[in-house]
Amino acid sequence: MNKIYALFEDSEFLRSIYAFSYNRTNNTHDAEDLTSEIILQVLKSSKKNSDIQYPIGFVWIIAKRTYADYCEKRSKYNSNVI
Repeated sequence: MNKIYALFEDSEFLRSIYAFSYNRTNNTHDAEDLTSEIILQVLKSSKKNSDIQYPIGFVWIIAKRTYADYCEKRSKYNSNVI
């Protein structure tokens, strides 16, 4: 888990997560929300998986899954609004 915390201390790595989010949402507010959700999910998942061999890969897998969940939630919300 210390490897994960070390990644989040790196401002360049955090910027890359934000860039991932912004490139997919094209909105600053949504990108900030998605970035926060990604970090939260990574921390939750890292508590369950204490022996993470490849922390950067682990973060990006969680990021992609979190984005998929984000898209699914938006899709459900948009279909209910119409």
